[in-house]
Amino acid sequence: MPSNRINTILQNYASWGLASSAKPQLLRQLEGGLTNQSFLLQLADECYVLRLFSPHSQQLNINREAEYRIASIAAQQGLSPQTIYLAPDHSYSISRYLDAELFNHSALSRAEKLQRLAQCLQQLHSIHIDIELPQLIVSEKAQHYWQAIAQLPAAAIYLQYKAPLQQYFKQLPVLAPPVLCHNDLVVENILLGEQGLRLIDWEYAAMGNPYFDLAAVIINQQLNAENEQLFLGSYTKSVDLLALQQAKLQVRYLECLWWLMQSPLNKNFVQQLLQDLLLATGLEGGEFQR
Repeated sequence: MPSNRINTILQNYASWGLASSAKPQLLRQLEGGLTNQSFLLQLADECYVLRLFSPHSQQLNINREAEYRIASIAAQQGLSPQTIYLAPDHSYSISRYLDAELFNHSALSRAEKLQRLAQCLQQLHSIHIDIELPQLIVSEKAQHYWQAIAQLPAAAIYLQYKAPLQQYFKQLPVLAPPVLCHNDLVVENILLGEQGLRLIDWEYAAMGNPYFDLAAVIINQQLNAENEQLFLGSYTKSVDLLALQQAKLQVRYLECLWWLMQSPLNKNFVQQLLQDLLLATGLEGGEFQR
């Protein structure tokens, strides 16, 4: 636990704009989060979350200003905990703590949970955005990741996959118009409490393809065919199956590159992911299959 850094942050609590003269108390570190560290704070009778951002935010192509703006928009729509403060140097943020459990741990039936999640995403994707926000273009995001991967000690092992994969994902159509998307719907980022379903950790959020969010849910929740149909049917009456399949590949692509940057020493695991992706996209040996 980076105690010196946290103590310095807590000493500057007056800048957070909260109507309290009480000094915040550090309660404990919160579980989850491979990129950032989160801590539970208590200030008077309220609890807050301190998120210490990774020093590798730039390497991961994360825009903290955009993240905070999007999280604030989502909070106004009841889709995310209230945002409180973003440090001027973008090193940490403060948000209101939500007493909730992981979506997967809820006692609700699988069907009801999936219906609620579909409705949540439907609401998110329907938000009218009248400010300029980043847009997720998968091949461009991947290019940032590949630049970081090129600095790894065993980069040559992985870079052989770059050209065919980038060529494939660049030629996929970009759905228009883009909508506000979360883009990181892993199980740890979906909470369910008394106030309903909430999404957290908006660092990859951007304008983009709604099918990317749908695909992320299907993959990360490991939905079988029946549950996938239930989830999609709760979201829309008309599913573009080709767009969904392409989005599933896009999700797997970015997740694979992200894992490579996070766990570069697990060579066999990552190589297998890349090889599986080549097969799934119809690529083999660095060339398109005809």
